[in-house]
Amino acid sequence: MKREKKTNKSVVIALGALLFIAPITVAMTTPAEAHANGVTIPTPIPDITDGERGNVEEGQSLDTNAGTVGNNDGSINTNNGTVEENNGYILTNNDHVENNNENSTIENNRGTVRNNSGLINDNYNVVENNNQGGIVKFTSSGSGTIINNDGGEVLDASSFASNSSDIIINNFYSGTITTNSDSYIRIINNYSDNEFDPSKIKDTNKFHSLTINDANNANITYSRPEFIHNDHDDKEYVQVKKNGEAKPISGTITISAKDGYKITDDGVRMNEVGQLAYNLTRNTDGSYTVTLMNLNGNVTVTPANLHLIISAIENQNNTPGITGGSTTPITITKANIAEAPANNSSSNNASASSNSDQGIATPNFTQDAINSIQAQAQTQASLAEQTGTPLQILDIYFDKKIDLNPMLIRYLCEQVSLPKRCHFNYNDQHYVLFIPAFDISAPAYQDGLDMLDKEPAKTAGFLRIEQLFKPLGFATNIIEDEETVAVLQ
Repeated sequence: MKREKKTNKSVVIALGALLFIAPITVAMTTPAEAHANGVTIPTPIPDITDGERGNVEEGQSLDTNAGTVGNNDGSINTNNGTVEENNGYILTNNDHVENNNENSTIENNRGTVRNNSGLINDNYNVVENNNQGGIVKFTSSGSGTIINNDGGEVLDASSFASNSSDIIINNFYSGTITTNSDSYIRIINNYSDNEFDPSKIKDTNKFHSLTINDANNANITYSRPEFIHNDHDDKEYVQVKKNGEAKPISGTITISAKDGYKITDDGVRMNEVGQLAYNLTRNTDGSYTVTLMNLNGNVTVTPANLHLIISAIENQNNTPGITGGSTTPITITKANIAEAPANNSSSNNASASSNSDQGIATPNFTQDAINSIQAQAQTQASLAEQTGTPLQILDIYFDKKIDLNPMLIRYLCEQVSLPKRCHFNYNDQHYVLFIPAFDISAPAYQDGLDMLDKEPAKTAGFLRIEQLFKPLGFATNIIEDEETVAVLQ
């Protein structure tokens, strides 16, 4: 008689779960094939008691679990024990569900759910990780906690608004939050880029991450305590809000080469990459320090984004007085630059350009200038060979601000494969135009040449060249530190 009563209860609960209507009484006929209104009635199985272990197969229903269910592929009325993998339906969880998987449902969570990728229709207690695809609703409870929201959705459909809300997300990394007109949610630590309406959702503390990728040949050191390592996502964060108030940005990252490698820069010492603004300094040991000036969101960069070049050292020879392939510059001057009438220029030949501001001819390159560039490259390559350190970047020195035509751009980009630093003087300041190594088949390269060909006299100065080829990484900077470069006359 007792077994019959338990069987009928299981059938009632299963139908309530499947039809989402008030419980109805059904007399059992053949357990596996019974139907009500065209809906298959699950087959009830005996309860799992404390210390027992079992599974609930698809098409089966379990009234009460007080032990351990390895896999629930059917339905469970009440979980008072542990469910390791929920792939089906649980009406009420009073204890612990390890994984509520995709396309699975927990109607009422009054216990804990470790990982949620499915649906929790009403959360009264704790969800440890609400992951991508997971949905946690607060329907009638108005209270509960999500420890880590990492891609999941939070829906507050309750009407229990309070400035000291009992709906709390400890750590919000990513995902969405939807509230009704009366609801209120508190986030303790916001690690996302999300900005919330403070009348609905308040974040007490806010953090932004700075991640450096593609630095396998370098050691990355983050300053403490400015940077805080988060074990949950293995990232480094800077706190930008503390106890509800904005916090000044600070922190440094030191990048040092591993054995067998070296780091050089292209002359850019202050820059912005996305939502990051920084200063770059070179240390006496050859490492570089990135000092944060501003960080307005979660940012991922590479050494190349920071204008750093990490390259291998082969047959390193520490010859006193010789470092990094630098050499006394062979300066390109007006002596080996011919001037020609402005109307005699073309995209395939060296020519002069007209200065639109002054109406006078400005110097342009001839074969003598190319020969000078070749001589500089050969000198630096020879010195690099002597030291056993491969030449990784070529320094080319010019006397004044000199205009370039398409022929010279093609020569520099197509015939000189190394990245280049073009040094020149302009308004009594030392400038460097950085030309990276790039794929010459890139559409931006031909676009730049076409725009250059349309310039007056089909020439442009270094600053204009930077604008025309900026999508390829061309960058111009004023050099303030003359320690490692020759002072130009």
